[in-house]
Amino acid sequence: MLAGNVVKCRVSDNGSAPEPVRRGRGLAIIGELASSLSGRVHTSCAAEGSSFLLTFPLTEAEQRAAGPTHVVRLKRRKMRRP
Repeated sequence: MLAGNVVKCRVSDNGSAPEPVRRGRGLAIIGELASSLSGRVHTSCAAEGSSFLLTFPLTEAEQRAAGPTHVVRLKRRKMRRP
């Protein structure tokens, strides 16, 4: 979602997994990405699911290319299970 001059990208799930999930390097990679973009990562983990929100500001050049600021919501896609 583009809100003014800030980009917000949220990924969430219902918390269900067929077997225990091992912690990987994903959050460390996203943290480095956020840092390189002068952004932040917000996490929320609970029994009903997890949510991760990456926010970062647009550069001045990106703001000019985006034109007038407004909120743009991207359509949510459901993932198919194998």
